[in-house]
Amino acid sequence: RMMRIPWLAKITNAEALNEVKKQRKRIINIRKSQSSILGHVVRRGGLEHI
Repeated sequence: RMMRIPWLAKITNAEALNEVKKQRKRIINIRKSQSSILGHVVRRGGLEHI
C-alpha cells in the first residue's frame, strides 16, 4: 500500500523489495543534505542570513 502498487500489477516480491531499497536510499540522501544545510545555517547565525 505504501508504495501504491495496484493489486492487479504483475510485480514480484524481489522487484518490490528493490524499489523499497531505492526509496530508502533517496530518503537518506535527502536527510543528509538537509542536515548539512541546517549545520551551515546554524553556524552562520540563523535563518536571517539566507
